Amino acid sequence: MTLELSEEERQVVILALSRLSIERPGWDFMLNGIACKIDNVSEERAVMYDQFRKLEYEANPPTVWERLSEIDPRPLRTP
Repeated sequence: MTLELSEEERQVVILALSRLSIERPGWDFMLNGIACKIDNVSEERAVMYDQFRKLEYEANPPTVWERLSEIDPRPLRTP
């Protein structure tokens, strides 16, 4: 499959992927792989994707409470 994106669209897609990776840290490996297909790659990491992640963390660092509130307090199995 071929997808044509303008430069602006490409950057917005990379920004969206990087933002999602911050909201869902466990998805970083998969999202970086997708970003590598449309971004410059250095040491198996998408360059712009990592730059966007760094900027977002600096602007809005996640608090411990935010990280803990994402954990579902219900037990995995009910007796």
